[in-house]
Amino acid sequence: MTVYFPNNNNLLIYSEKLVAVSREFWKRIWTRGEPIFEREDFEQVLLASGISNTAHYIDKIADAAVKDELQKNTSDAINSGAFGAPWIIVHKDGEEHAFFGSDRLHLIGHLIGQRFYGGLTHLAKM
Repeated sequence: MTVYFPNNNNLLIYSEKLVAVSREFWKRIWTRGEPIFEREDFEQVLLASGISNTAHYIDKIADAAVKDELQKNTSDAINSGAFGAPWIIVHKDGEEHAFFGSDRLHLIGHLIGQRFYGGLTHLAKM
């Protein structure tokens, strides 16, 4: 059995900062109503997340290999039936099971034989 997040394995390389950066983007958008579109916006997010060498990461946006990987990931997602994010594919017993949405984590847990302890599963309409 494999739980598969389409080609996001590269995120594991920077996992120690992934939560901080994700949280900072979330706060910027949903708490402070600040933009996330310009280079300066990305610099501020990275700095607030404890990453000082911002240019190293931001310059990768224009890198051909990064663009190719994004194109491949997008094609893989579309070909697997994705229509939104998060799109999660679980391989179990030779079958693929696709899930859309973070509100399906309890179903994924059930499928893989693990209890999911978060969320308000008692309110789910399934």
